[in-house]
Amino acid sequence: MIPLIYLDSSAISKRYIKEKGTETIDAIFDASEIEKVKISFSIWNIGECVGVFDQYCRRKWITEEDFQEAIRKFLIEIHKLYKLKTLQLIPIDSNIIAQTIPLIVEYHMYQADVLQTISFKVAGADIFISADKKLVKIMKSFNKHSFNIETEENLIQKTIFE
Repeated sequence: MIPLIYLDSSAISKRYIKEKGTETIDAIFDASEIEKVKISFSIWNIGECVGVFDQYCRRKWITEEDFQEAIRKFLIEIHKLYKLKTLQLIPIDSNIIAQTIPLIVEYHMYQADVLQTISFKVAGADIFISADKKLVKIMKSFNKHSFNIETEENLIQKTIFE
């Protein structure tokens, strides 16, 4: 069975901006291209990733050219993987928004983070990957296969590829 891996924006962005965790995200995306894994994230993550790229550009951590290239590559890759049916995009609708409210109150999380939790559940994903320490900690209480891309690369590699 092909594992379905849910990625949040902090993990996805590492594919397009080189930082800690990029090597593992590259391996996941490359495996998706050859149908060894499937990737899932919500439609929300598309705008959030572009926002991350913009923030890096405004802080001068990347150039304007790098910013434009990151967006271009991201959108091309989303389109390609979606056509290959190895990318599952989760729509954000009023039902998902309504499900976030109890979790926001219970876990004192931002709605964007709770959207990842609910979207993971809706996707029926096997593995959750993020660089958000608090989100990963909460997700680990729901799902043992939740990992921090920056600190658990070896565990991710073992879980997915071995």
